[in-house]
Amino acid sequence: CVLFKRYPDIRPSCRYFYRIQCVNRFQVGHIIGRVLHSNFAKCNKMKNYSIVEGPWGRYTFRKVRPEDWDKVIRHIQDYFLRDEPTSKLLGYTDEYGEEFAVLVRRLFLDDLSFWVEDNETGEVAAVRVTYRHHKDTNFDDIPMNSRSMKYMCKVDDMCLDRSDLFEKYNLEECADFFAASCAPNHRNRGIISEMYKRSVAFLKAEGFKLAKGILTSPYTRTAARNLGFVEASRVEFSEVKEEDGTPVFDPKDLNEEHYATMMVKLL
Repeated sequence: CVLFKRYPDIRPSCRYFYRIQCVNRFQVGHIIGRVLHSNFAKCNKMKNYSIVEGPWGRYTFRKVRPEDWDKVIRHIQDYFLRDEPTSKLLGYTDEYGEEFAVLVRRLFLDDLSFWVEDNETGEVAAVRVTYRHHKDTNFDDIPMNSRSMKYMCKVDDMCLDRSDLFEKYNLEECADFFAASCAPNHRNRGIISEMYKRSVAFLKAEGFKLAKGILTSPYTRTAARNLGFVEASRVEFSEVKEEDGTPVFDPKDLNEEHYATMMVKLL
């Protein structure tokens, strides 16, 4: 009775089982335990969000919620897909932007992504897209008709294959820092580093054992190294080939910073 008063939401289920008289006291206890475990898990999840969410100077860190999806995706299309080195070399198209949006919407479902609001203007200053990467995760259902989407994903796949990540660390899943983006007028203020710090603490509280990211920007690579991430694999852009063997990227456009590296951190 004390339990029912404290957790009234389990009463209907228990009354139902009592009416049909097919559940013994041990089965009732199992049902109650599952309900309580679910409630406690939700409470812990909300508590963990507070590790990331909250004010930081003129900014506020926020969890990406469904009502935020459109503006966060517009930010990614306007800045990340035009400035990130791989995308910048491959070229932005509306088709690429829409395909990437489909992928990001799927990743948002893991509830691990955050955005940073400029308190003075209300605009999206920065975004951190993170998802739960299972050993058998694939994106075969994501459209990849644009050349930019096709080869962006190929670079990522090459990095993952070379890392032998899941076997090396004996993992079934890990957290993937898929993308980090900051609007030009908010750069060089420490936002990217702060996003990494908060996200790492959050993911550790969520129970992840390892975080990884495939990084192509020298700025995000530096931020990751400063937090203890180490290189697990690398793909030089000059190695990426078309199906007929010709280079995807024009050698004249490449310099020593044009490579993708998978960086990992044990949590």
